[in-house]
Amino acid sequence: MILKAKEQKVTQVEPGVRRSVLQSGEKLMLVRIELSAGKAVAAHQHPHEQITHLLEGRVRFTVGDETVLLEPGDSCLLPANVPHGATALEESVLIDAFSPPREDFLA
Repeated sequence: MILKAKEQKVTQVEPGVRRSVLQSGEKLMLVRIELSAGKAVAAHQHPHEQITHLLEGRVRFTVGDETVLLEPGDSCLLPANVPHGATALEESVLIDAFSPPREDFLA
């Protein structure tokens, strides 16, 4: 199935966080995340393996006990069930891949 950009639903998750599911299959999901400057995403964990790729902005990620600054073009792996959180240091756009897909994002 092809999902065109104009067909994507944008969800305001909370103030400063917007999410669009770009595509979802049986084993993989691709999501666009937009973060406002200064927005912190509280530490959380989930059973999904996640790869985050930063398109625009700068984001500080904490994964387990490690903290890293992502700049455009950088990616990081967030293993399943490992606590992680992030803070956008400026307006930022990320692409997240999840396996398996996040059913809660489709609800």
